[in-house]
Amino acid sequence: MSIFLYQDKYVYQDGMPVFEKANQLAGIELEGFLQKYDSNYKQKFTTGGKDCNIVVIDQDTIESTALSDELYIDSTPYITEEITPNLTKFFNENPEKKHWATSVDGKIYGIPFYTAGKTAKAFFIRLDWCKKLAANNKLPEGVILDNLDSITVDQLHDLLLAFKTNKSLLTDANNIYPYFDRDARFGLGELASFWGGSFIYEVRDGKVVFGAATDEFKTAMKKLSTWYAEGIIEPTILDNLKDKRVTYFGQNSGGMTHDWLGFTYSFNDVAAKDTEHKELPEGFELLCICLPKRADGVQIKRTSRKAIGNVTAINKRNTEEQRIKIMKWIDFLQS
Repeated sequence: MSIFLYQDKYVYQDGMPVFEKANQLAGIELEGFLQKYDSNYKQKFTTGGKDCNIVVIDQDTIESTALSDELYIDSTPYITEEITPNLTKFFNENPEKKHWATSVDGKIYGIPFYTAGKTAKAFFIRLDWCKKLAANNKLPEGVILDNLDSITVDQLHDLLLAFKTNKSLLTDANNIYPYFDRDARFGLGELASFWGGSFIYEVRDGKVVFGAATDEFKTAMKKLSTWYAEGIIEPTILDNLKDKRVTYFGQNSGGMTHDWLGFTYSFNDVAAKDTEHKELPEGFELLCICLPKRADGVQIKRTSRKAIGNVTAINKRNTEEQRIKIMKWIDFLQS
């Protein structure tokens, strides 16, 4: 069978262990329609990918194609304890998530990938640097090493400035970037929440407001311009460079960032195992901290994880036997 799969810049390829296991369990063989990552994947979908036996893409695309072209089956009749025991149990226990998968006509054209947790990103700070400051009585007033979750915005500013002014104590690197962010689109916008700022459209008091046009955002930009002038925000924060986490942490020049939870925390695992290649500095340790408190005591998280990811749909041209095999394949993968 053929598969059109585009998921976070990955495509289906032979030899991927999880898919090999799923293929084996379902008794199928797959050939990827996309041979490599292609930013023009939507056009590839329209010109042929949509006709594959299995299609993995965003829910809106699947449902609009299913409703207009009648290309994909309603999976509901195949969600049974015999065919999809895991999915059936999941939907029984989470009816609201089954609702998310259901189209306006009451059918399920694609089985979603459900994300875990509500938070997408968080602030991570170099705990090993903080420990060095504490050991040398260089922590700013009010900053408590064992309770960085209670840090205020002003105290965070002072701590980042302490990173800058105590460079020789913390690192041998040529440069130091107390705060950096590899996402140029949101690098400053996410910091704006420290002063109640937002750079997106929001509903406030029943009205739609463009956050970047509010007084809070203007205040935030003035504050951040000061941080930038003081050198505690990296000079290239608005540039789309390669993964700064790998570079800055590896060079021992990065002090704090805002990024995805799991992958960023995994740097601690690398540091713990890194005994031979020394890809990370000795003693490297990241700490995920709660949001710094604003002057009014409020903590606002601006990023949240999308409830569902891409969905997996089954083409109508599949035989009944193929449909059952694919549903078993989906049941394994999505579980």
